[in-house]
Amino acid sequence: MTLPNAPVSVQWEPRGTATAAVTLANRSVPMVLDTGFPRTAIAANAAGGLDLSSVSLSFAGALAGPMPVQWLLSGLGPAGVLGSDVLHQLPLLLDPVARTAEVLPAFLPPASETLLRLADPGACAGGATDRRAPLFFVTANVEGEVVDLVVDTGAEMTFISTDLASRLGSRPTLGLIRVASGFAGIFTARAVRARLLEVGSARVVTPALLSSAEVDAELARLTRAVAATTHCNPNASCSASPTFDGFLGWTFLREFKVSLAEGSPYGERRLGLERPAGAGLALRDFVGVGWNASASDSPPGLRVDSFLSVSPAEDAGVKVGDVVTAIDGQPAATVSPPYAAAGTKVKLALVRDAAALELDVTVADLLADPPVP
Repeated sequence: MTLPNAPVSVQWEPRGTATAAVTLANRSVPMVLDTGFPRTAIAANAAGGLDLSSVSLSFAGALAGPMPVQWLLSGLGPAGVLGSDVLHQLPLLLDPVARTAEVLPAFLPPASETLLRLADPGACAGGATDRRAPLFFVTANVEGEVVDLVVDTGAEMTFISTDLASRLGSRPTLGLIRVASGFAGIFTARAVRARLLEVGSARVVTPALLSSAEVDAELARLTRAVAATTHCNPNASCSASPTFDGFLGWTFLREFKVSLAEGSPYGERRLGLERPAGAGLALRDFVGVGWNASASDSPPGLRVDSFLSVSPAEDAGVKVGDVVTAIDGQPAATVSPPYAAAGTKVKLALVRDAAALELDVTVADLLADPPVP
């Protein structure tokens, strides 16, 4: 890995969270910057003609390779994933407000309080080291319970195991949430709100946490993969293997400027979480009308694919297969949820079986806070 001579900042692509242009063999490819994805991968439709066994790439002034790049088996989302095999070697800063990724010319001395650990398979196996695909993880606190979470800059949501979700006790839930992932394709998940999620002194109140059988299977696979070899801490002294309890995604990280630049690739690492100046982001997920929708080209808009377990849209008469062409007069494809504050009535323009119609739907807070203990 060769780092730039000065800090280099690149803008995130508009198409997704922490997605930026990476150059592979003189070809610019939008790739998710994904610390939760072990190895860099590229989709077939973006890889034409590349020898994936030996690829050189550049990102924000940093040069890596030649190195093997995997096929991105899922056809969902971006053209590629810049995985932890590259990202753990970069002194990287992510700013969700400015929507930038910045690579520094060198790592910074460890200063933040939160230890950023690497699950590094093979690091103690007879002196042999496989350092190509480490996992970042941190110790977090969920309502007083201490857990290990994989830091996943490629995940729009924060996920936990169904076992941890059940230990949070009785509270409102929201089901049938469609999730697209690189490890399981499309699946449905259930959400609850935690009263508090803390990583060091960084805290987010009432975040939505998603769980599913597919997430459980991936957490178990990662736990087994680390346990199958010998886990080492950042100082290369062997310690007990972690049991991963979830993925720390952007529903937590988006409230902070995220630093992966403190320490060194294989020495002590720290996770920097600094709140932006001002009021902060404090977004509330699952304020909406309760549908899973995808882009429609003809007619242009959003095609309703299914409904969440709480759905004002379904209650108002929207049906699966309807194409929403406008929301309060704005082209539906250009409007991002939440469409309005909870309790606000919005007008949907729909096309159903080639016929145009309009429906009024009241935006709701679909996932209530947990009861006060």
